[in-house]
Amino acid sequence: MEHFFKFPDETTGRALLGSALNANRADENGDTVLACYTHDYGLHLLGVITRQPTLDADGNVLTPAETLPGWHANLIMIRDPLPAALAPYEVFPRNPVCGWAK
Repeated sequence: MEHFFKFPDETTGRALLGSALNANRADENGDTVLACYTHDYGLHLLGVITRQPTLDADGNVLTPAETLPGWHANLIMIRDPLPAALAPYEVFPRNPVCGWAK
């Protein structure tokens, strides 16, 4: 099942996702990174989302670019249910910025 998340900031999002999914890994430099794709889930880190401005035919701005609040990620769970620790951050966008191929 596909899930969409909005965290207050990147630090919180990465910490919660890493812990809830057991996704923290060490890279070649010893830094902690998130494993985004496993046999159990697929994780797409979007970060800060900025909606593009609307322009008229002459290139004049009708509505300016808009940065949405929060730090965003998409998750598809392949085998297991959604970890309970992530549920408070789940959002249900009408028109997701991106999603998984089906």
